[in-house]
Amino acid sequence: MAAATTSYLSPTQKYAAGALFGLALHQAHLHQTHPLGLHFYSDDDQPSTSDSAAVSEDPHLWVHHSSGLLHPVFKYLDIDSGAWSGLEETAGSSSASRHVGPFLRLLSADFDDDSQRSDQELALSEAVDAMACTLEKIQESSVSKREKIREYEHQCREKFSNSEAPSESEKEDMHFETPHMPETPYFDCKNPPQGSTINKIDESPIEEI
Repeated sequence: MAAATTSYLSPTQKYAAGALFGLALHQAHLHQTHPLGLHFYSDDDQPSTSDSAAVSEDPHLWVHHSSGLLHPVFKYLDIDSGAWSGLEETAGSSSASRHVGPFLRLLSADFDDDSQRSDQELALSEAVDAMACTLEKIQESSVSKREKIREYEHQCREKFSNSEAPSESEKEDMHFETPHMPETPYFDCKNPPQGSTINKIDESPIEEI
């Protein structure tokens, strides 16, 4: 079972709110069937239910009870069911714009001297401000955390790159000199040097056995 909700509207204000909703619904229906910019109508010739055609006689209208759009709103606003048909006829009348002003005045009639409502509006405003402040703090904290994460990632990349790259001392050690190898003396096969074992080779023919 749904819990009862507290209403701050008087019965007159509820009636005016229901009437304004019905007028808005009917105008939305007209704009849906006759888009703005294509047709322009005055209060006297707009294609709505005129004085000769009641809303109850046109079930295709959104404000007709068969559409099921107005009655749930009237019920939620706790409007006397005996006034529902009159609100439907008013919503579909050809002089809809003439009713808007009076209903708005009825809706705002008791608001000026309602101190309780003013206190509640102030409390709501303070609650909204507190929520906005909390969201700002959360956003600032999130930004700070992201900055710390980026800074940590940058430090990790620097450490990794430094560990991979050789240091200056290691680079100097790598540039070692190739050991000097003594040059092999060049021998002339045609004129061997004096004392060379090549001159002592016995050139006599080998005896056959």
